[in-house]
Amino acid sequence: MQTAKILKPMLFVLMCLGIVGEPCLAIDMPEMFYGDDTYGRPFAKDPDVVKFRGGYYMYYSVRMQKGYAVGIARSTDLIEWKKAGELLPGEGCDKNGLAAPAAIILDNMVHLFYQSYGNGPKDAICHAMSEDGLNFGRNPSNPIFRASGEWNCGRAIDADVIVRGDSVLLYWATRDPDARSFVSPAGLRLRCGQVDSAL
Repeated sequence: MQTAKILKPMLFVLMCLGIVGEPCLAIDMPEMFYGDDTYGRPFAKDPDVVKFRGGYYMYYSVRMQKGYAVGIARSTDLIEWKKAGELLPGEGCDKNGLAAPAAIILDNMVHLFYQSYGNGPKDAICHAMSEDGLNFGRNPSNPIFRASGEWNCGRAIDADVIVRGDSVLLYWATRDPDARSFVSPAGLRLRCGQVDSAL
């Protein structure tokens, strides 16, 4: 019995090396696999993709040596991606970092909604616009949204936007006053993607 437990893994390894039997097939990787290695280890968190001017633009959080920025990659086929730029921390509310971008095309411009990063309970949702998808001008009224009320910790993060009729709706996340779990304005406590109970 012990011999079989040892021989099967050894036989598998020998097959993978092509020494015995058929060589192993390559490990299945997804067709689209992207990581930005500008600052070391490949990293591309919170991706959001839009189709714009005949191509695809992916906006994502990238970890810099200190803090976060928004990375920008381009593709013509949604499989092969090449880094095309970054939106780096600015001088205002996102001076410590920015992350979790959400992109939408409105009036032939890319509108990017993102969270400031590194400000704890003062993190808020900011907005920037671009005519080419690469060079962004920040909204002078940033941050455009801050969480408020006794039911949350004051931090607004992870924005997303959708168009509904004539309106653009902004979605965002926050945490309870102790910053322990995610909550919604309706007073539902969220943990691990599930609704626990009403507050």
